[in-house]
Amino acid sequence: WIETNSGAVGRIGGHLYMTPIVGQKYGLFGVVGDVNGRDLTYAAVGIEGMFEVSDDLALGGYVGAGVGSADGLDVIFAGVEATYNVTDALRLDGGVQFTEYDEVGLQAIGTEARLNVRYSPQGQPFAVTAGVVQDMLTGPNGDAAQTRGEIKLSWSLGTINGAEPVSRQLRTPDPFLPLIRRGIY
Repeated sequence: WIETNSGAVGRIGGHLYMTPIVGQKYGLFGVVGDVNGRDLTYAAVGIEGMFEVSDDLALGGYVGAGVGSADGLDVIFAGVEATYNVTDALRLDGGVQFTEYDEVGLQAIGTEARLNVRYSPQGQPFAVTAGVVQDMLTGPNGDAAQTRGEIKLSWSLGTINGAEPVSRQLRTPDPFLPLIRRGIY
């Protein structure tokens, strides 16, 4: 559940992946979202992968496509991510996502960059994450960059905590959320 100026967005996402080699995971993801009080539902699917560079560093990436119910908006997107364990309880996560919006009423490239600090004591299912996110649109229908801070409290069913792909949860990308936050879609 995410509150925006354009309405609350309810989302559900899922990942189907395998770990064919120690330190690597590959798979598929999907997300479905709906904006409260508006006739707007969207979905996106894609492929993703993550691999361990060292005991403390993991890199990942994804590509996907999505479609929205209002105005038939379709998108393609890709992103890269990195996770670094500073200590057993403190982790840095960062990433960049690029999205192409190419419709009659909207032609732009969306860029979203994020950096998070995550605290989760090893062996515990809870985590506190604080971060900063900046997104912007460039192109014919560009819009100025917007920066926001985020604080999240999460509880995992299990003790997932670390940079290594086997124990790190995959992040579910959402290429429509920047447009909803701006009131464009």
